[in-house]
Amino acid sequence: MKKKEADIYAITHLSRNAKDRAIYAVYFAFLCTSLLLGLVLMVIWPAFISSIDSTLIRFVLPFLFIAAGILVWIVGVYATTKMYNRHLQKAVYKIPNAHERIDILPLDSISVMDSWYKEGAIVVRKKEDRALDLFYNWLMDTKLISGGRVTIYEISLEQFHQKYPFINRHKGFLKENFLVLPIKDTSMPGKKKEVSDLMTYPNGYSYIRYVGWFADFVNGRHYVPDYGICYDYKDEIEDFMET
Repeated sequence: MKKKEADIYAITHLSRNAKDRAIYAVYFAFLCTSLLLGLVLMVIWPAFISSIDSTLIRFVLPFLFIAAGILVWIVGVYATTKMYNRHLQKAVYKIPNAHERIDILPLDSISVMDSWYKEGAIVVRKKEDRALDLFYNWLMDTKLISGGRVTIYEISLEQFHQKYPFINRHKGFLKENFLVLPIKDTSMPGKKKEVSDLMTYPNGYSYIRYVGWFADFVNGRHYVPDYGICYDYKDEIEDFMET
């Protein structure tokens, strides 16, 4: 039997607002209640032993209570987690087959990347339907769009390296053709920091996958333990910008 693959685009947690946090608190409380009730069932069996004369029942009773406790754990945790996960998916994936609302156009001129670098743009590294479903619903959730169709641009690696020849092809963070949505085409043009913050932890809208900031890929931005944020190509870029 083929093992079911994990859904990397499944939403596992939401903390966008007080309502999300309240729902998570209820979910956590149900988990704790299930675990506590199961534990109680496992340890209260001695209280019933003294009133039972049957040796067989006295022998079997502990196993029954322990089995009941484990069953409460399994059923309680499984059912509660399944309900919470179902809520998370419904809260984000409000529009089914959202990828059908995205128009992908090939990039005609590499010169437009200058404005993307300066004004801000979002990179989508995966073109599969599930990735685009999540991306579109995320755009709706963050109110970067109000609905309708969205146009994003497909850039080949050849175009990217033609525009930025200093980027090391082997050490680059982009390994295949990717998609770009300029923030000037969203509801928040010019608000680079605000849009960038929506994509980063611990912001409550950072549940997207395989999405990044265009300038970060151009700059070669990455994190080095014990040192901090580094930019591989900072000295190669005229009028360098962090975001």
